[in-house]
Amino acid sequence: MILSVSRRTDIPAFYSQWFFNRLEEGRIYVRNPVNPRQVTALEFEKDQLDGIVFWTKNPKPMLHRLDELEGIPYYFQFTLTPYGQRYEPGASSLENRIETLLALAEKVGPDRVIWRYDPIILDHRMNADWHRLKFEMLAEKFRDRVKRVVISYVQGYKNTRKNMIVPMVDDQAKQALAKSFQNIASSRGMVVQGCCEPQLKEAGIPSSNCVDAALLSKIAGHHIDSKPATGQREGCDCDQSVDIGAYNSCPHKCKYCYANYNETLIDRNVKQHNPEGLLLYGEISERDRVHIKRGVDKPSTQIRLIDL
Repeated sequence: MILSVSRRTDIPAFYSQWFFNRLEEGRIYVRNPVNPRQVTALEFEKDQLDGIVFWTKNPKPMLHRLDELEGIPYYFQFTLTPYGQRYEPGASSLENRIETLLALAEKVGPDRVIWRYDPIILDHRMNADWHRLKFEMLAEKFRDRVKRVVISYVQGYKNTRKNMIVPMVDDQAKQALAKSFQNIASSRGMVVQGCCEPQLKEAGIPSSNCVDAALLSKIAGHHIDSKPATGQREGCDCDQSVDIGAYNSCPHKCKYCYANYNETLIDRNVKQHNPEGLLLYGEISERDRVHIKRGVDKPSTQIRLIDL
């Protein structure tokens, strides 16, 4: 089992104590984002985990605790874009995030840090030239610290459109900018990959499998079996994983995020977070249906809360 921590919220930045508590106990409860009354109860031993993929803008709260992951293959998907308060109101300064990425890479090595320049937002102010300058500045800082850069363009999800105007960009413009990124990155020893951007393949930009069992196998030193992920957006090449996050719980409050789009709910859910709880926020109720998923080839069952 590969844990995704998490596409839905920034667990390393805001909920790292909860994550380490859950990891130590070997139990994590996750609500189905489509049907919240369905809860998956993950039960596992640490040595049953095939790996962990962290998604974050700020892993700084975890840096002093990485030794607790000893024996578990892991790597970080580190989103670092230069948008500032306009699109990333809850993120720390660009300078702080650069320092944190460099500190993380120094601690875990370049194979375990994947830089995400994602999503790319093209508008009248942040045009292609602006992005090229920003990308080159960051790529130079990350020379020899990062081997892989993942890019994608902002998507017009229903939830995203609630918070921002999503600009329309044709495939030719996307390909041209991606090619310039590829040239900038390759001169600094980095490979550029596209995330769910099939039109970039025509420009010679390979696809990224962001949850990557092959990379986890390399880190682990042994083969990790994998299956293609299901339920992701078109063009996703990720391997199968279990995401342990929750929607509308990320205080970064990025305007382009599909998973965190309602500030009132975000503030409410953050207040309901308990570092000792089984769920990221809130409690199990008698109306919930709990589905037990064990770490290694053991039967799963469905039970009511009253049976626990």
